[in-house]
Parts: sequence; C-alpha cells; structure tokens
Amino acid sequence: MQGKPRPARTVLGPYELGERLGLGGMAEVFVAYRAGPHGFAKKVALKRILPELAQDSRFVAMFCDEARISAPLCHPNIVQVIDFGESQGELFMAMEYVEGVSLAKLLRYVSGRRERFPLGAALFIAHEVLTGLSFAHDACDENNNPLHIVHRDVSPGNVLIGRAGDVKLADFGIVRSAYVDRRTYPGELKGKVGYMSPEQVMGIEVDPRSDLFTVGIILSEMLIARPLFSGQNEFDILTKIYEADLSALDKYGTDLAPPVLDVLRQALAKAPADRFDSARSFAAALRRLAQSSQITLDDSELVPWLSALGVLPSRSGTHEVTRLPSTLGPTAPPPAPSPRPVLRPTTAAPPPLSRNSVPAAPMPGLPFRRALVRPELPALVFAISLNADTGELHVEGTHGELRLAFEDGKLVAPHGSGAEMLLRGLFAFGDGMLTFTASRSEHPVHMQRISILPVVSRIVRERFTVNEIAAWLAPIRRLPLNRGTSLRRDPSEFGLSLGERRAIEQAPHKRSLDELGGALASAGMAEPAEVMRGVFLGLSLGLLNAPGWAWTQGS
Repeated sequence: MQGKPRPARTVLGPYELGERLGLGGMAEVFVAYRAGPHGFAKKVALKRILPELAQDSRFVAMFCDEARISAPLCHPNIVQVIDFGESQGELFMAMEYVEGVSLAKLLRYVSGRRERFPLGAALFIAHEVLTGLSFAHDACDENNNPLHIVHRDVSPGNVLIGRAGDVKLADFGIVRSAYVDRRTYPGELKGKVGYMSPEQVMGIEVDPRSDLFTVGIILSEMLIARPLFSGQNEFDILTKIYEADLSALDKYGTDLAPPVLDVLRQALAKAPADRFDSARSFAAALRRLAQSSQITLDDSELVPWLSALGVLPSRSGTHEVTRLPSTLGPTAPPPAPSPRPVLRPTTAAPPPLSRNSVPAAPMPGLPFRRALVRPELPALVFAISLNADTGELHVEGTHGELRLAFEDGKLVAPHGSGAEMLLRGLFAFGDGMLTFTASRSEHPVHMQRISILPVVSRIVRERFTVNEIAAWLAPIRRLPLNRGTSLRRDPSEFGLSLGERRAIEQAPHKRSLDELGGALASAGMAEPAEVMRGVFLGLSLGLLNAPGWAWTQGS
C-alpha cells in the first residue's frame, strides 16, 4: 500500500499522525509519534477505524476485540499493542513500529524479478511466523484458561520483516477466540482471498490448524514465487482452495527437494486431521528440514539477501553484501556505493603492535571519543581487554545509550549472563559515538570481573554474517597474511572454533586469503565461513596482519 499524505486532522489523542502506511477493509494505519518532555519522542504504528465505519457497532466491537486479544500477546514474533484509547469519540490502537518490509511487498518484488526466495530465508520466515502462532494458539487468560485463539488472517501483508531480520505477525483484527463474542455471521468468509483454509472457504468452524494451512500457502509462494491459488475470479480461487488444488506447486515446484515438498503437502492437506497437529510441530518439521539441508535456521541468510535486493528503508547500519571470494563459497550481488564506514587497507606500512599483540595505532589511545564503526567494534573491545584497561565505555546511538565498566580489562557485571547481555547490547548498536574514559571506580562487592574474550568471539559468530565479513576483507583477499607478535595465552581463552583456529594458524603459510580458503576447504579442515571469521577475528585480535592493513573509516 502506497503512503498517503497526512489527513486534515493530524492529532489523535497524544499522537501526531504522519504518513499513512496502509488501508484495509476496517481500519487504516499511520506512522505516528508521541512526544514527551526533554525531547522524548516515540515512533509507533497507529491504527484507527475508517471514519465511515466508526459508528458501526459491529466493527467497533471487532476493533476492541483486537486490542483486548493482542495486548497480552507479548512475544518477539508478534507485533505488540502498546496503547489503546479514545479521543473525541474516535478509537485508536498504538502498536510497535516495525522498520522494514512486509512479506507481501517482498513477494511482489521477488516475483517481479523472476526470482525465488533462498530456501534458508523462506524456512526462517515461516518458522518465525509459526513460533508466534504457537504462542498465540497456546495463550491463556489470567486464570490460566485457554483462549483458543485462531488468527484467521495469516497472509503476506500481515507478516512484517524488520531490517535486523526479526519476523513479526500482525493484525489480529478477525481473530477467533473464546475470549470474544462471535462476530462472524453463518456462511460469512473471514480472511483474504487466496490465503484461506478449506474450512474458512466453507464458512465452518475453524481451529488452529486453519492457520497452519495458510502458513503452508505463504511458504509455498516464497519457494515458487507465484500465487499458489489463482484464477480468473474470486470464485475460481476459492474453489481451488476448497479442493486443496496444488497444481501450481506440482507445476512450478519441480526443482524443490522431496523433503520440502513433503512438508508443504502435509501443511496443505485438505482435511485438518491430515495436517500438522500444531504450529509447534510444523515449526519442528522446518527445523528438521533445515538441518537435513545443512541450513542454519536463523537470519544469517535473510538479512544480507534483503539488503542485496534493496527493498529495506534506507538507514545507516544496514547490512551490505558483496561477492565472496570465489574459493570461499557462493557469491552475492555487490553493494551499491554507500557512505557507510568500511575497512580498507592503507598505503602506509602496518602500524606497530602493542605489548598484547593488538594493533596499537588504529585503536584509539585512552581516553577517546570516536564514531562507532561496526566492523571495528570487536577489535576495540578486544584491545580494552588485552591491554587490561580500566575505565568506562559509553556508547550513544540513535535509539539509546549504554555504559560498560571495565577493570583491568575485565567487564564489571553481576554475573556471566549479565556480562553477555551488556555486550550483546553494545553490538546491537548500528551507529553512534563511543567514548572511553580511563578511571578506576569503586563497585559493589557483588559485582564480578568477567573475561569477555570468548563472549565477543561468540557474538561475532552470531551477529556478523559471512557476507559482511567478506565485504570488509575484500581489499586484502589477494594479499599475504602475516603473523602478529606472539600472544603467550591459551588459545581457548578466545573462544575460537577449531576451524577458526586453523585459519589463523595456516594463514601465514599461504600467499593470500583466496589460497587459504581453497586449501582449508579442499583438505576438509575448515568450512568457508570459519575461514572468513577466523581471519576477521585474527585481525581483530592482532594475531594476523596484512600489508598496509589498518582499521580505518572509509567514505
């Protein structure tokens, strides 16, 4: 849905309305802002009943039902309702704003390019939708009585994909639940044509397995890049759904692996009893399918692919994708020019190394204040730890700030899990300013001093994609990698995998990163992803060097 100009009335309750995001049969959704003292502002998606329906008691009741059902559904895969109110007789609902793209838009874009979703991305999206559905289907009231929620409108337009790879299910506007009065008349259809179950088409009672059928439709369409049920008119489409006619899957899914087709056919069985018995079991089947296909079921394939397509709203910090070295795995389209800070070699000689083998010159002296550059962050945190620095690291970003206290290179935190949470918070920043103030403070006796080296390596492994790392290392892929000055430490302190350690150990013996990747892959010593991460971590730790290499902000 194209954005519309602001309406004549720009304020609704405490919210100032912005661009219209979407228009449905019952309501419209706007970008909205709630202002507060001292410059505070919260961006939300604000939904209100269409003016022509505002006096219809049935639609008003449905709108209130949606708010009451959605409010307690607090789950990472469900769009959160954060406010519900009335202003001068007009009801509104404020929801979590998801900065990203709808699956409907993504499907249109991909099919228009005559392409398909990567299997890993499609499985991940479907899995996350099922995870949110499982939570909703199993939800209970405050007395632990099941709510028996059925979404009934699981369609691409109601699946939102954030720029960080988060997948969220939206719009419980036509939900069926024991929590609300029945609002569907006998024989009345509830749902979007093309995204209904056979029992919805027949207008009979539905249960959670109806939602599983529509997830099967969505997953099929991601994999064949065309509508699963199509026809010359709505009657033709509804007839095909009623008959569970999978001729489109038979025709356009011939290159899908048999296990994939088996999962789709079970989800799309005409009889509910022949489908998966729950969203949880459907999600488990996708995990088994991913494992058998050697796919990691996370956002590691989705986010770089979205960035390469160019469908995400422009904002600093977006993942960039470039071609991987030919010997290290598959390629991706090169990124468009961007002002985003990148890593590039310098023309000067490599800088001297500090006593702990961390590149000394590229890392700031203490204290410092500098722009946060995402690929530099591991090297900076490693340097604080290995140099046994004491002080406070403060990051100020677009969406908040975070402070981390270090004592002799160790993070001060109440316990190990608290330290990991702080570090994950640090690496969640995509932009901002970093300030390190060298000082020694007194901390409560219950606070611990925790080594962060293995935690940072693990976060790099989880949050930095192979495509990102390949882009950052591209300038040195054909250059020799040299050994840094010796670290008299146990390698296990760094939390490196065996493949990453082998990449660091073998790198000085090869003429280039390309040669290193090819040699380790052919010998079965390391996977391509481990080679890329190993070299990146080696450079970040100062265990490796390359001619002219430095951490620097490019333009």
